[in-house]
Amino acid sequence: MSRTERIVRIIFGIALLCTLYLAFRGPRTPWAYLGLLGLLPLLSGITGYCVVCHLAGRCRVDTRKRRR
Repeated sequence: MSRTERIVRIIFGIALLCTLYLAFRGPRTPWAYLGLLGLLPLLSGITGYCVVCHLAGRCRVDTRKRRR
């Protein structure tokens, strides 16, 4: 997963979690729980591993050593 993709996933995950927070400040509806889906892109962005991409065959294993 590229660095840009990881950053986009983290931002998207935080945005979904913010909608969860805002939804619970107002009337409680079942749609408010959709904000919990923000955990998926947030965790995949932090760890760099996406289960869905792995199952779909999009997972690329980087054999090169990363330079820091």
